[in-house]
Amino acid sequence: MTRKLRTFIAVEIPEEVKQAVSRAQGGFKASGLPFRWVNPKGMHLTLKFLGGVLQSDIDGVVQVMKECTAGFAPMTLTAKGFGAFPNFSKARVFWTGLAGDAAGLGRLASCLEQGLEPLGFEAENKRFSAHITLGRARGRIDPKALLQAVEKAGSFETQKFTVDRITLFKSDLRPTGAVYTALAHAPFGRNG
Repeated sequence: MTRKLRTFIAVEIPEEVKQAVSRAQGGFKASGLPFRWVNPKGMHLTLKFLGGVLQSDIDGVVQVMKECTAGFAPMTLTAKGFGAFPNFSKARVFWTGLAGDAAGLGRLASCLEQGLEPLGFEAENKRFSAHITLGRARGRIDPKALLQAVEKAGSFETQKFTVDRITLFKSDLRPTGAVYTALAHAPFGRNG
């Protein structure tokens, strides 16, 4: 049996932004909310989760990535604010959003969806929402307690950072958490 690689396409987050997000995450950890907190080392911005991919299909995925990024100039973003999926009342995923050229990320995600569908990757049926996951619920989250923690945290915004490529990652699930390995990069084609 041929082994499939668990993969996704994402934007890498600069170390200084991860550190700022991690500090904010620390305040929420202290609140005692029952989330499984994401390790800051692995923080990224997912554009498309692919799931199990055969090694022989990786080249096709990378080709679509390069075709999509060729039409984009570098983007300036900042991590800003907090939110939850599907919403604060039924929080399953807690995140920080992205501001700046988030619309550009949406167009890039849409290009990837359309380009990968002919290769057999199912298109998402929900609208793309640029975010960095901070934690995933481990049971029911009290919406009032979550909103109080967000209010206590106050406004949040990191320094600006530039995105000039996307990365295909392999994800290995281990007892200590997921380990991500970069398989390929697709640089943006327009420089400014």
